[in-house]
Amino acid sequence: MQQKGTLRLALLVAMALCATLYWPALHGPLVLDDFPQIAPLLDEEREVDTGRELFSSSGVTGRPLSMATFLLDRAVHGSDLAGWKLTNLLLHLACGALVFGLAGALARAAGIALPQGLALAVAAIWLLHPLQVSTVLYTVQRMTQLAAAFSLAGMWAYTAGRTRQLAGLPGAPARLGLAAACVPLAILAKENGALLPLYLLLVEALLFRFSGDGIARRRLGIAGIALLLVIAAAMAWALAHLLPMMRAGYAASDFTPATRLLTEQRVVASYLGQIFAPWPGRMGFYHDDVPMSAGWLQPASTLVAALLLAALAAAAFWLRRRLPLASLGILLFFAGHAIESTLWPLLPMFEHRNYFPLFGAVLAAAALLHRLLASPARRVAVAATCVAACAALTAVHAHAWRSREALTGYVLRVHPSSAWAIADASQLMTEQQRYGEAAALLRTSPRGEAELQAAYVQCLASGSVGAQDLARAGERLPARIGTYALSGLIELAALAVDRRCSMLTPALLALYDAALARPIRDSSGRGRLLLWKAQLQRAGGDTPGAIATLEIAARAQASWPVPLYLEAQWHADDGEAGAALASLARAEAAAGAAAGEYADLAGDVRAALARTPPQRAR
Repeated sequence: MQQKGTLRLALLVAMALCATLYWPALHGPLVLDDFPQIAPLLDEEREVDTGRELFSSSGVTGRPLSMATFLLDRAVHGSDLAGWKLTNLLLHLACGALVFGLAGALARAAGIALPQGLALAVAAIWLLHPLQVSTVLYTVQRMTQLAAAFSLAGMWAYTAGRTRQLAGLPGAPARLGLAAACVPLAILAKENGALLPLYLLLVEALLFRFSGDGIARRRLGIAGIALLLVIAAAMAWALAHLLPMMRAGYAASDFTPATRLLTEQRVVASYLGQIFAPWPGRMGFYHDDVPMSAGWLQPASTLVAALLLAALAAAAFWLRRRLPLASLGILLFFAGHAIESTLWPLLPMFEHRNYFPLFGAVLAAAALLHRLLASPARRVAVAATCVAACAALTAVHAHAWRSREALTGYVLRVHPSSAWAIADASQLMTEQQRYGEAAALLRTSPRGEAELQAAYVQCLASGSVGAQDLARAGERLPARIGTYALSGLIELAALAVDRRCSMLTPALLALYDAALARPIRDSSGRGRLLLWKAQLQRAGGDTPGAIATLEIAARAQASWPVPLYLEAQWHADDGEAGAALASLARAEAAAGAAAGEYADLAGDVRAALARTPPQRAR
């Protein structure tokens, strides 16, 4: 009991150290997917439709459990982003406690001596590992954290339940029932929570090996059949719903299923490098500079990485009876990447995809070292060294997240050829009116979309951009329009419409037509581009053409009423009251139950109608 108390106190010390290291970074910025998911909720003046905001635009489930926590943060912290990040940090600490409990339960089931000591080492390293920084401080990745939390809790409950069942102790059914309940909870946090049944199957196969008396075996068989039925139903649903989504995702991507699967060999091997040699140069948050693999030898590191992963899989098979805990850890690492690091058409590499798999990697390493180091003193020394190294590296990595300026500079130093890092740094320089530096940096970007950002910088610096520059931006548009190009096109149009930059309307419209002729990754992107094209046409004096473009936008996205509200506004401004009222009615019908969100637009139309001269209204 005294030893357990000491170990728990040590865990609390590790958690306190973790909180201390992360604390200065809680005032860091929003990044990437934070903007569409989090930024609207940070606007305290904006009314929130709880029923609608409870479902994210990401994922097939809408991730309502995660979104509920964001709505709670809005209620408690308002627009104070540090409070939202604090919630992530507290959840990380809670996950660390779950890792401690789960690792101890697994070690006991595997027959490891002093299981709590091994559990403490695993939990402390997992908590303090620098790879976790870009999950905890990337606010929207609370979705990943919650899915991991329910997965860890489900595995712990299952392990405890099976242990009690085999020992003939009471409480086994309740714990197994809790494990089952964690599956839908994990999925409703983020879709990769659907991997929890696979994790449970690995625990059963490697540690418990389907053992037990006749009744236990029968119950386990029934549970297994039920699990197979659930998996079969999920696969049938996936074939009906997810495969079309995958096809659409690849249609809007620069890679194919084959090239992504080849590339992920190198990516997963890189994750292992980040885990076991987590130097700052391996991190950096942005990894868009990872080249896609065109074949096993293009580049040759693809084959090397595949052989490494195959060797790890073979090691897991060889260790399944000799050292089952290490085998389990290796396979949990692979299983944790089964969705995001295989065929699903996501961008190839993000560090937050290791939040749960890191547990498997650390568990495997701890089990191996426990076997190799016979001396308890050596085990403690090695564990303490690893924890200290992780803490020091996390201090460096978390420090880089303390502000937008610090993060932008750090990422650019680590990934100087990253188009995202270059774009972010150039944008920051532009906001600081360092136009020459921004333009020079953009010239180093490997992405053609940087021409759009360069034109934007030129507009702000000189007040104009020439037709030749716009034509060059059009020539360098990517084959598929992504977020970077989309935002660049919209920013240019906004400058032109607001008359903050002089540019030839025909040249800008030609640029828009070139973009609209390409596939657009963002499902709402085409409608937004059409909306801005219409405003350019209107600003150039072509109102009939602008109205026709708004109609195309309305048809392209029937549930998005903004084009029709804008059409009504223009009719009202032009004194065409009948046409304005007709367009307003169509807009409100398209908005449906969400019409309240567009109350300001409707109010602007009615205000314009009230100003319409009677003779023109007739």
